[in-house]
Amino acid sequence: MHMFFKFHCYLIIRIYCCVTLADSHFFMDIVALVTGGASGIGKSIVEMIITNGGKAVIADIDPQGKYVAINFGENAAFINTNVIYEKSVDNALNFANEKFGKVNVVINSAGIHGGEEGGYDLNNDKPHSLEEYKKIFEVNTFGTFNVITRSIRFLKKNQPNEDGQRGVLINLGSVAAYGIGYRNITYSSSKAAVMAMTETAARHVASVGIRVVTIAPSIVETSHVSKKIENVAGYFTCAMFQKKNNTKTVEVPHLIKFIIESHFVNDEINHTDVNKKKKKKIVALITGGASASNKRSPILITGQFKAMAIFASAIVLAIVNAAATGLPPGIIFSNADDVVALITGGASGIGANTAEMIIKNGGKVIISDINLQGKQVADKLGDNASFFQTDVTSEKSVDETLEFIKNKYGKLNVLINCAGLVGEGTIYDFKNNKPHSLDEFKKMFEVDTFGTFNVMTRSIGLMKETVPDEDGYRGVIINIGSVDGLGAGHQYLAYGASKAAVMSMTETSARHLACVGIRVVAIAPSIIKTPLLDDLTEDELVSYTNEQMFPVRPGKMDEVSHLIKCIIENNFINAEIIRLDAGHRPSNIML
Repeated sequence: MHMFFKFHCYLIIRIYCCVTLADSHFFMDIVALVTGGASGIGKSIVEMIITNGGKAVIADIDPQGKYVAINFGENAAFINTNVIYEKSVDNALNFANEKFGKVNVVINSAGIHGGEEGGYDLNNDKPHSLEEYKKIFEVNTFGTFNVITRSIRFLKKNQPNEDGQRGVLINLGSVAAYGIGYRNITYSSSKAAVMAMTETAARHVASVGIRVVTIAPSIVETSHVSKKIENVAGYFTCAMFQKKNNTKTVEVPHLIKFIIESHFVNDEINHTDVNKKKKKKIVALITGGASASNKRSPILITGQFKAMAIFASAIVLAIVNAAATGLPPGIIFSNADDVVALITGGASGIGANTAEMIIKNGGKVIISDINLQGKQVADKLGDNASFFQTDVTSEKSVDETLEFIKNKYGKLNVLINCAGLVGEGTIYDFKNNKPHSLDEFKKMFEVDTFGTFNVMTRSIGLMKETVPDEDGYRGVIINIGSVDGLGAGHQYLAYGASKAAVMSMTETSARHLACVGIRVVAIAPSIIKTPLLDDLTEDELVSYTNEQMFPVRPGKMDEVSHLIKCIIENNFINAEIIRLDAGHRPSNIML
């Protein structure tokens, strides 16, 4: 009923916007900075704004933008801008402010396509380049972040309207972020990071009357959609419902027009893809001892992405406690000796706890960590554990680790990516009136996102050499994400975005690796009791756990490793992001 109502409200809004165009007086007050405005979607957005009486500044690295601005008349202007540089973005914002007196709409349309290979080139038997992976993030993710954080000081200076609104930030994401297809792992994860910033940023800037909205189009008819990608276009359009053609360029600015007009659209990811979604996968964590007579439901059902709820139908994947399934305790696969697991970040915390679990169950473990403490952990676990010092951000270091595994154990069939950083940081520091550091934002991605990708893609070559079992199964990759990647509190912008990028790789990679019998699964835990929590005050810990439904406490490391054990055991769990969070949902309260 709820989905039906929201869908029909959406149709009514679309029909209303088509018939009753906004009063041009409204748009006369609009001054929009449009990145990537020299061509494609960006250019069509500029045209929409100018046509409706607004003013637009085209911020693009392409000098063609100068002629586009001249063609649109005196209400359009161009400034050469490279979105990856802080100084260049500051120049663009200052130029717009000086020319038109303010900026109250910022539209992030700049971006690049690419990275169409899967996580591993199976034809040429080589991993995806880490440098190529980073290149796409440089513009799509870091460029978007840079423009957002540096725009806020201009938007917050505007006089608020009757609703208290001062401006709106609109980002272009992509439906590819939901794991559609298998060839665009780089592009999709870069856009997932952008879309993850929506809710986090919206929470933080709500206090100064700024809205944040993201659009997730599928393939759009632009000059970039050339004959060389007709096959890709065909794939996208055949997956759509009702309408067997690409989104037209005018349909994106039409939706942007509605977002600018409607002050009630905030913290939302809107789609222009004719329902081009996979069915939503809802994970049910069912614990032992539950019964229908219990007053509190024993089933915790959570979703992959909030925005998918409008169009999605539900498939319930039950992950059942070993006590409820009758599985013998302490058994991994039918042959426990068969497990050879590489655990990054295995020297401490969840990684060390997982290593202990696998050793206790008869498997073999390689603890991979930059921290030499990992050797002590391996020595303590006995003959079936080894340590190899690894920097996950270095291709050479990861390759050396894999060579060690091949020489010592002959194979690899489980990879668990636990290595990562945690850090706080809001989109804008209101107390000191300064934007978030771009370098600090990138630092979080270096380990959490690029490190995870690097180990994944370089491990596939060894894992695919494993002799398959009766299901054709050769191995499983388990990535540790975070619930902050599905909707972070306002203070975890960089961390949440980096984890969203990791989790976006799950389904894309699983599609690509299905042909060689490798599964890919991600876990999204909330706050877990590890040594990292020692730095938190009691008040900080309570404020976080109070956002959980039940139980209201930090998770235990054993609960994470228990879920990892279940994933290793169960070949039917694949292409899934599993929340392990006691129903954690961040509050809208902004301090």
